[in-house]
Amino acid sequence: MIEFWALCALLAKHTVFDYFVQTSYMIKDKANYGAAGGLLHSGLHGVGTFIALAPFVSVSTAFLCAIADSVVHYHVDYVKSNIMRKRQPSSMTQEYWILHGVDQTLHTLTYIAILWFISPL
Repeated sequence: MIEFWALCALLAKHTVFDYFVQTSYMIKDKANYGAAGGLLHSGLHGVGTFIALAPFVSVSTAFLCAIADSVVHYHVDYVKSNIMRKRQPSSMTQEYWILHGVDQTLHTLTYIAILWFISPL
């Protein structure tokens, strides 16, 4: 049952940091490797992951998962942002929504991997 509630917390965290908190500054910087806006965006995801998992696991496990999520999130966004920059699909095209959907699926698979990691054997 812990996995269910942890997944709910991670998905809620994802919605907050990918849609409510993300600014245009973060969005424009995600295609430039090492730029502050992209690092801030993925770092906030890491903080959110730590907070989401803290009620369910040890502090060290929550911290490790937060670092992993932040690193994976950064690289998924970096790749997607560079494809978007190069191809410049309109939000009215299928290509845009495919890229968006693959991006969101990869983030969700990251959370599933985290749940696998924290689940008791």
